[in-house]
Amino acid sequence: MRVRRIPLTLQEPTRDGDTVLPMLSQVPLPRAAATHLARLDGQRWRIAPAGWEIPTTRSGESKTLG
Repeated sequence: MRVRRIPLTLQEPTRDGDTVLPMLSQVPLPRAAATHLARLDGQRWRIAPAGWEIPTTRSGESKTLG
């Protein structure tokens, strides 16, 4: 399998002090530029936490008689 390693520069360092995170992609260079892939990955991480929050909220509801 061929992959590209794309370094993502963070605006703020992580808890461990990392300022650059590597991203691996199987998308070949002619199909998508690294900047486009990085932007899509950033959008994915804004949406993903909502998927984790929904089951927690739903199971955390109080049981009612109605």
